Amino acid sequence: MVDVLWTQVCDGWDDDKRHQAFIQYCREHELLGEAARRYRDISDGVTAPASSDEPPEGPYRSAKPQRDEAKKRLAAIALLAMAAIDDHRSIDVERSPRLILRVVAVVLFLASLIALSLVLAAVYGGDSN
Repeated sequence: MVDVLWTQVCDGWDDDKRHQAFIQYCREHELLGEAARRYRDISDGVTAPASSDEPPEGPYRSAKPQRDEAKKRLAAIALLAMAAIDDHRSIDVERSPRLILRVVAVVLFLASLIALSLVLAAVYGGDSN
């Protein structure tokens, strides 16, 4: 599916909706690295989109407008990746208080059992004479 969407992006390079659909798909399927690689190849002039209207500067090289657009898309992908990292961090932070609460509850429960056993031992164990 990534290849199909990427082909659509390259065939209609100036269509913003195609770029958005490709990036959104990659985001939803955790493929932002793949999207970044493809846009980086164009921004570095390694490959050219199929619909490149301007002649490339060399064999298989993209024209400057496509490179500039690819750099812009690459920056957007980087922001999405950083946001995804922040989302993962916040999920871990949200789990931590629950874990701490459970540990505290278990410790308090065990301390109560120990205290109860000491009281019972003092009440019933001390009268063995």
